[in-house]
Amino acid sequence: IVRARPGVDSLWARLLDERNAAVRGRVLASAQPWIDAGVPEPLARRVAASESLVAALDVTELADAAQQPAERVADVLIAVGELLDMPRLQAMIDALPAENYWHGMAKTSLTDDLSDLQRTLAGEALTHATSDDTESTLTAWKAAEHGALERAQRLLHELAEAPSTDLAMLSVALRELRSLA
Repeated sequence: IVRARPGVDSLWARLLDERNAAVRGRVLASAQPWIDAGVPEPLARRVAASESLVAALDVTELADAAQQPAERVADVLIAVGELLDMPRLQAMIDALPAENYWHGMAKTSLTDDLSDLQRTLAGEALTHATSDDTESTLTAWKAAEHGALERAQRLLHELAEAPSTDLAMLSVALRELRSLA
């Protein structure tokens, strides 16, 4: 618990940071039904952010491996997720039907793969760091992965434009993202 505390604190602060408007908006929107039901706002926000806080363990491990501050790693992890529209991919995975045990297992596997990919790609981005600035780290990583990133973003755009998604489409999208690692 002591080892993970900096990762939890760093990620928690960034989930509600106004500089991360999209992330903050998702957490606050998720908290609103709890608040409307009478749950105190700080607790409602904590509950709403709890799924995202699982990534604090990734922040802790990446910070140790990269010998970077947890705050910086949390910034890069969030930035990579936003760049690749991972929250939308997760929403698409969540929306898949789970008509039986195997469908449920497939959804869980996709969620795990997406989380692993975000961690791996954030770690890759950190290897391109030339300063403590998150934006310059991402710029350097994007330059190094230009071709693969362009292909992945094209596929993600096609996926976003599709009238519906299924397990096969999301599996292919995650496979394409793996090419960035």
